[in-house]
Amino acid sequence: MSKSTFYSQLAEILDTDASNLHPNTELRSLEWSSLAIVSFIAFAHENFDMILEPRKLTTCGTVGDLMFLLDGKIAA
Repeated sequence: MSKSTFYSQLAEILDTDASNLHPNTELRSLEWSSLAIVSFIAFAHENFDMILEPRKLTTCGTVGDLMFLLDGKIAA
């Protein structure tokens, strides 16, 4: 998946504009709620066949941390 597609999909989850997202964007400045966490888990499962533990997502501080959890599936 390309970065732009990832940012677009993540923007939908976070109810923001994709132009606001980059690896250093802090999740606490966005709508990073329990609903967003569940939505991101579903996104990872649907797009990458990955099952992420909610506990790991609650420790993420930035968009880059989320990308790291996807284990290199986002194109550079």
